Amino acid sequence: MYRDNLNGKPSVTQESFPLGRMREVIPLLGFPERRDYWISQADFSRKNRRAVNLAAIGVLFVDLDYYAIPSLQLMDSDRITHLVLDRCNDLGIPVPSLIIDSGRGMQLKWFHEPLPRTALPRWHAAEDVLVRSFEDLGADRKVRDVSRVLRIVHSINQKNRKRIEIIHVEWGDKDEARKYAFNDLAKFILPFSREQVSEYRKHKVQLRLIDGGKPNVEGLLPFNPKKPAWDRLEDVRTLAKVRYGGEVPSDSRERDEFLFWAVNFAALNLWGRTSRFWHEAYQLAAELTPTLPKSEVSANLSTVWSKMQQMVRGESIEFNGRKYPPLYTPRNATLVERLGISEDEQRQLKMIIGKDLSRERDAARKREKRAAAGAVGREAYEANSLSRQKPWEALGMSRASWYQNGRP
Repeated sequence: MYRDNLNGKPSVTQESFPLGRMREVIPLLGFPERRDYWISQADFSRKNRRAVNLAAIGVLFVDLDYYAIPSLQLMDSDRITHLVLDRCNDLGIPVPSLIIDSGRGMQLKWFHEPLPRTALPRWHAAEDVLVRSFEDLGADRKVRDVSRVLRIVHSINQKNRKRIEIIHVEWGDKDEARKYAFNDLAKFILPFSREQVSEYRKHKVQLRLIDGGKPNVEGLLPFNPKKPAWDRLEDVRTLAKVRYGGEVPSDSRERDEFLFWAVNFAALNLWGRTSRFWHEAYQLAAELTPTLPKSEVSANLSTVWSKMQQMVRGESIEFNGRKYPPLYTPRNATLVERLGISEDEQRQLKMIIGKDLSRERDAARKREKRAAAGAVGREAYEANSLSRQKPWEALGMSRASWYQNGRP
C-alpha cells in the first residue's frame, strides 16, 4: 500500500501480490521521494486485509510512538532500543527479532512460524499483552490486529523525510533474523499457560495475576469468549460449504441465520475495534450471502452492531455470577437447533456439536492421552491376561493348584 503526497492532496493506493513474489516486488518499488509505503504483516486468501480472510500470520509486533511520550522525546533511537531490550529482560520475554526505526517511532517484531486463521485468538492474546507491556514507551494500542500495515524498510517517512532502517537484529540460524517457535513466545508472554486455562475450564479453578504477572489459584479468570467464538465462526463457514457449497441460497430459510451468527462471532474477535466491524461484516456477507443486497445486510445486522457498541463502552451482562459481553454467546445446542445441523454435518465441525458427539470426542481424547502415557488398551490387556492364556492347562493342573504351587 502506498500514498502519493502530490499537490497537497494525498491519495492512497493498495495492491496485492502473492507472498512468493514479495522479494521480487519490493525492490522494484524504488521508493520515490514523494510516497509513503506500507506492507501488511499477514498473508490473506483474498485481495483485502479482512481478518476473516486471514491465511497466515508469522509475526508479533509493537508500534512505538515514543515521540508522543514527553520524557522520551529527547532520546535518540539507540537509547530507546536499550530501553526496549531492558524491558524484555525485566519481563522475561524474548528480545525482538528486529527493531526498526520507522522515522518518528519504532517497530518491534518477533518472527515465528506461520499460524493459520484458527490460531488467531491465541495470537491476538499474545499481541495484546505485548502492546500493553510497552505502553509506557509509546506502544500504539490501535496497532494490534492482523489487518495492520507498517512502513516498509528503506522507504521514506514523508512526515520528517527520514528513511526507515533496521537498527537491531537478533540473529538466528543461517545469518537471518531469529525466528521463534510461537508456543515458546506465548509461554513467556501470556500470563496463563494452556494447561492452566484448561484446568480453569475443567474445574472452574479461579486464577488471578499477582505481582510480576505470575498466576495464582485465587481471584477470578474472566470468561473469554474469543477462542470459542472464532471456532464457531469457522464452523458456520464450514457448514455453509458442506451444506451449500459455500454460498447460502437466497431462498434458504437459514440464510439470515448464517450471516447473523457469522458476524456476531467475528465481532467478538474484533478486540473492541468498531471501525473494523462493517468491513468484516460485508466481507462475510459477500462470502456467505452474496445475493443479499447491502441495505438488507445492514438492516439484518443492526442488532449485532448495537451490541458491539455496548461491548466497546465496557458494558456487560451478568449471568450465574459470571460476566459476559453484550454480544451473543449461545450454547452449542442452541446453534445446532437454530441452524438445523444434522449429526453427519456436526462430524465435520469443531465446536458446534451436540452432547452425544461431544462425549464421543472426549472419550477419544482420553484414550489417546492414556495411550500416549503408555497405558495398555482394554483389548490388549485382556489378550495378555492370565484368564485368557490359561497357563495351568499347559501344565495339566487346575487353576487353583497352579496358584497354590507358586506360579512361575
